[in-house]
Amino acid sequence: MQDFEETHFATIEVPGYFGGALTMLPDDAIEPMEVPVVKELVPPGEVALRKGAAVRASDGHIGQVDELLVSPVDNKITHLVLRKGHLWGKREVTIPVTEIDRIEEDTVYLKLDKQAIEHLPSSPA
Repeated sequence: MQDFEETHFATIEVPGYFGGALTMLPDDAIEPMEVPVVKELVPPGEVALRKGAAVRASDGHIGQVDELLVSPVDNKITHLVLRKGHLWGKREVTIPVTEIDRIEEDTVYLKLDKQAIEHLPSSPA
């Protein structure tokens, strides 16, 4: 499987500074510096799904993506783990990928409404 991200390093020029911790002043010298540039390798027509992406039921926002469950047999995603609620009332719900309507940018849209999601099993701890 191809790596999801590719990292290159670019050289930028930053002004130098001189002096002590309290008297840091810009210098005329320009210093080269290497900075990482990360490129996501998302195939055309596909979207990247990240932890924390919004999850919307058919009748409104329901929570966030916490993780994805993968089958050890074929390495395919089988379930999405939805994190809903706040710190003290947090609940994780396991949703089969067959109940995903579509994924756009940072949002997963489900075929289910909020009431149906309430009846799904909680994620195992």
